[in-house]
Amino acid sequence: MSFKKWLLLIETSQWPNQMTSDEIFDYVKGLHSYEEDLYEGDLGKRIMRYPVYVLQLVPIGKIKGHWEVYQPTVDDYASQFLKSGDYPPIVLQPSFVIIDGTHRYKALVSSNVQSVLAYVGQRAKK
Repeated sequence: MSFKKWLLLIETSQWPNQMTSDEIFDYVKGLHSYEEDLYEGDLGKRIMRYPVYVLQLVPIGKIKGHWEVYQPTVDDYASQFLKSGDYPPIVLQPSFVIIDGTHRYKALVSSNVQSVLAYVGQRAKK
């Protein structure tokens, strides 16, 4: 998909351009099958570190993901993405380390996507 098409997706998408950490927490909670996912590995705490998240198009090469994945889930997500061309944005720290969305990220990598739609945490202004 071209960069212009991704920008159009951001402008016309169902995803808000900005969310608070509480809204991101609820968004991530809605994506996970098990509520304990939010508390294992401090996912909830990592989300709350940043007061605001902004929707951005991030080059895939800038994203840092080091979490283990369950390959059948990655394969399912890749198949869904190839069918629909859409996916829930991943959630990143300002340094582009993945907070949530490792399986989606790996699926997009395997689908040869060049840029990823992500909510990127913003540091509080001092």
